[in-house]
Amino acid sequence: MYLAFEGSDRTFLVSLRAKMWPTRMGRGFAADVRIEEQRVSRRHAIITAHRGAVRVEDDQSANGTSVNGRRVIAAELSHGDELVLGRPGCATSPSADRRAA
Repeated sequence: MYLAFEGSDRTFLVSLRAKMWPTRMGRGFAADVRIEEQRVSRRHAIITAHRGAVRVEDDQSANGTSVNGRRVIAAELSHGDELVLGRPGCATSPSADRRAA
């Protein structure tokens, strides 16, 4: 499974390997996937997998987490879903240590 982050000029793929569950996303240094964007909280969201289902849970972030335009506390993710951390329009990209080709 991959998360795709769309930047202004390219897309980054972040591999979510089974050994990485749960995957913590945020601006802080403790995040597995660091997103260097002010609208993203240090501890923003957690992605988990259980019995084939992948879920995102908001980690009490200041600006919220949305799936397909709907703000959620937790939601199951499906192929093609749009996950937004922070307010819509927030450009996100993972830090260099988590980029995958």
